[in-house]
Amino acid sequence: MKTRDLIKRGRYRLSKVIALSTYFSHLKFVVSFNLILGLAALAPVAHLEALEARPSYQVFILKPGQKQNGELTLLNTEGSDSKITPEVKKWFEAPANKGIKATDWLKMDTTPFKLKKDASRLIKFTIQVPKNAKGEIMGMLTFSSKAELTSMVSLRLSLAIYVAVDGTDKREGEVSAVSVVNSSSDTQVSYLFSNTGNVHLRPKGLMKIFNEKDELVMNVVYPQELPTQPGQKLPYSGRVPNYHLPPGKYTAQIQLQDADWNFEYPSQKKKFTFLPNGKLETR
Repeated sequence: MKTRDLIKRGRYRLSKVIALSTYFSHLKFVVSFNLILGLAALAPVAHLEALEARPSYQVFILKPGQKQNGELTLLNTEGSDSKITPEVKKWFEAPANKGIKATDWLKMDTTPFKLKKDASRLIKFTIQVPKNAKGEIMGMLTFSSKAELTSMVSLRLSLAIYVAVDGTDKREGEVSAVSVVNSSSDTQVSYLFSNTGNVHLRPKGLMKIFNEKDELVMNVVYPQELPTQPGQKLPYSGRVPNYHLPPGKYTAQIQLQDADWNFEYPSQKKKFTFLPNGKLETR
């Protein structure tokens, strides 16, 4: 297994709702960084405590047929004892890996267990990469929780496991469009990111906007957020408070890095005209 230079550790907290099934595509993210070998993890945070996992997702690079053990820590922050039911579920399925089930390559003990109030438990899992897998395989480790004091309330916590298949993985993506919107108090600058490879990508970085005189008028920072899956497009937005971009001709210089794979995307430039009516025309 290749080493990864990056791990993001943190806390995953979810509010208590009836039969809630939560996936990362619906969450905002808060991230802290540490160094470790072999995996990466992201730390989404919600406001009400119930169940917590550290780390909250993991990324591996493995060869076809390779076996790898992993682990995570599950913490009960419910305020009472809870019954936990583990499951392995599928997530995004690439066309090249159609027919490969998450339960074929991602193994975890699915025996229900009791987790006492404020207690933690080390959860171990095993990855066995199918020999015919290509690009990336993705699965979910899911934990359904029922508190003993509120037995009608059910929570489902799902953690993503990404496995890039070494030698077949392609990490390629680009910005395909830029948009600018002036609101009442600030300017929102967005870019549309296209994943043209065969593994998930999680871009972050900076956009510098220059006017016709090549003067820097705006810096827009894009923190780590949701991933873009292979073959898909996803918008990412940043805000510049207390500023309105005036009409004129501009050049956006886009400098992005990938938060999970720790590489830099080729720098891109997008030229556009911001019209008095608030519309944007590419040049």
